[in-house]
Amino acid sequence: MIDPLPFYKEHLKDARRPLSRGVMLYPRQGEGVVNGSAAKQQFQWTQGGNSLSRRIEAWGKIGVAIRANDYMTGTSNIYGVRSIRLLVDSVEVFSSLTDRVAFDENRAINGWIDYDTYLRTRALYAKSYLLPGSRLRLVQSEVPGRGWVTIDEERDYRFVYLLEDGFGNRSEYAFTVHGTRQEIPVAQRTGNQLLRWDRANILTRPGMELAIPKGMLYEDVDADVQMTTDSAAIAFTYQLHDRSVPLHDYCPLRIGVRHFPVADSTKYYIAECSGKSRWYVGSKWVDGWLEGKVRSLGTYTVAIDTVAPRVTPLNRNRWASGRITFRIGDDASGLGSYRATVDGKFVLFECNRSYSRLTCNLRETDVERGGLHTLEMTVTDRCGNTTVFRERFRY
Repeated sequence: MIDPLPFYKEHLKDARRPLSRGVMLYPRQGEGVVNGSAAKQQFQWTQGGNSLSRRIEAWGKIGVAIRANDYMTGTSNIYGVRSIRLLVDSVEVFSSLTDRVAFDENRAINGWIDYDTYLRTRALYAKSYLLPGSRLRLVQSEVPGRGWVTIDEERDYRFVYLLEDGFGNRSEYAFTVHGTRQEIPVAQRTGNQLLRWDRANILTRPGMELAIPKGMLYEDVDADVQMTTDSAAIAFTYQLHDRSVPLHDYCPLRIGVRHFPVADSTKYYIAECSGKSRWYVGSKWVDGWLEGKVRSLGTYTVAIDTVAPRVTPLNRNRWASGRITFRIGDDASGLGSYRATVDGKFVLFECNRSYSRLTCNLRETDVERGGLHTLEMTVTDRCGNTTVFRERFRY
């Protein structure tokens, strides 16, 4: 994927500079501390970006991330920042240039941003240090610490962010980290299984197996694996970590089914859970296990779907004009496919972005106008449940 702006730049105008809303500081576990804590901390800008809302005292190794967006004259669109540079005491420790992204690197952006914070708050912080498993070429750090900054003197360290868009509009944000000698907390284990970024990992529990090939993790993960063992459930529920960790590509997750209240095995599927919500991730049977493909260390279980999709015709009084619309939906495994015919011949219905509405303009088809026609709409979910809607109409 290539930034299209250079190809259309002469037709556009932009006098608006990138803007930042704050930064996040990350003490390196067991090696750094910020304001007496080993936890990451957010700081907001004051005085137009010349200082932060709170004093920062640090010791040891720390990383920084910035929350920033770009804007353009004449539009309310929000863009990413094309160029980000971080200087510490006038030495560049990190840079990013978002001018192109290879398709096989696209998922690695999840390792560049603070993925956990983004999922919880939708605030996007771009890290200014490199994770050991990062393969994203648009981020660079030529210093030995790969963007991690060592605070080992009791003095002031000046951090400066330089932001620039494709039109040369620039912003500068500066803050001071006060080097203050303080005790660095000992790194504490937070999980019960350590997953290494530089090797293949197998995560197993009774009735569950997740295979994570080498190259799927961007950093080591101390996974906090929990299992809910409800004896009446069709399968146990597995929390693979206490927060969602991104994987670079799909990894096979297998879960065993303990009870079969429904005889038809095609009605079972692996679901990702978040509160009361569930999402389909797979329904393939392999060696007696139910298998799905997952891209995060979330919470998973097995669910059943025996309910056919909803198919609701809309604005039937307008069908005579040739415009036919349906609203479709499925509350369990999700929609799998749809097919429509008029008088037994296939007609194309287009779906909207949310895959909830289907529309066909008969004037763009071979259906002849003048007389009665028979429409058949077939919608199938991912577990094979099917709804067929038939109706005769005049066009």
